[in-house]
Amino acid sequence: MKQLLITLMVFFMTPIFAQNNQETHVRSFLTNHIIIIDKTGSMIGKAGGTDIWKQVQTAIKDYVSSVELNDKITIYTYAESISSPKVFKIKTESDKQFVNNFISVIKADGKNTCTYKALKKVIDEYNEDNGMHSNLIYLYTDGINNCSDYTMQQVANTFNAKRDDYDYLYYITLGQTLPADVMKVADNNKNIITQSVANPHNKEEILPKTLKPVKEVLVFDFTQKNNEITQKMPFKVNGNINFPVKLSCEIQKDNLLGVELITKEVELKDNSASFKIKIDEDTFFKNDLETEIKLFVTKGNVSLIFNTFKIKLILPKKGKSTIKFE
Repeated sequence: MKQLLITLMVFFMTPIFAQNNQETHVRSFLTNHIIIIDKTGSMIGKAGGTDIWKQVQTAIKDYVSSVELNDKITIYTYAESISSPKVFKIKTESDKQFVNNFISVIKADGKNTCTYKALKKVIDEYNEDNGMHSNLIYLYTDGINNCSDYTMQQVANTFNAKRDDYDYLYYITLGQTLPADVMKVADNNKNIITQSVANPHNKEEILPKTLKPVKEVLVFDFTQKNNEITQKMPFKVNGNINFPVKLSCEIQKDNLLGVELITKEVELKDNSASFKIKIDEDTFFKNDLETEIKLFVTKGNVSLIFNTFKIKLILPKKGKSTIKFE
């Protein structure tokens, strides 16, 4: 018997299996997208800044258009102070247009860039038990924090004390190098991700770099197959990702015997990937197999938002079995 080791690529989606064991399209893993926009005058070219306001608005609108139905979008703006949150529940495609209409009328008319104070307030306010499985916080700024209310380390401490596994903070600088204190906390916190946009006039550079699975769940039914099944997972690409991206993974349960990892690392060269697992030929399976896999980026400037997934293997209850994804 061999210990289960698997390399797959998927973000966590809670699976619901139909009676015919086919993939369903019921989505239960929901996200609150929290967008924080620097509205200081430098965003429109004042105070020595560069006018990038329209590109930033367009990039954020493109992101809004990509979110899934039943997700939630929460928007804050800030300068010397931070606005009250504007919350949108995305039930239909038309709801996304309401969000984008709101973004269109935001004015960049603030003065001081109190970024850490804004982040601290947002983190204090968001509810990790809001019916969503993930809170993704995106901060867009073209300046350096120039208020002394909080340090970035205090912000990180608050975030880490409150966040769940699938809550992430993206700190995105526009035309500016990342501040040293931000880089330091990001280096020590896997759920704080930085992105420095050298050319904010290119909206594709402004978009956060993420991968998202197209399929909700993978089900492998070997009861009618001759030992091998080929499966491929397509991914939705967000932002300007430089491929290849390499991923590794670890098993969340170590008590599944008779299954062995063939591929310990997978390279994503475009928006899909292939996987291979092997089942011991002499193993007698009483039941189908279910487990969780956790993924890690080993190469590439890209984020796995939901880096845990479930898989179900429907197996013959006796006889020889080899499972192969390629």
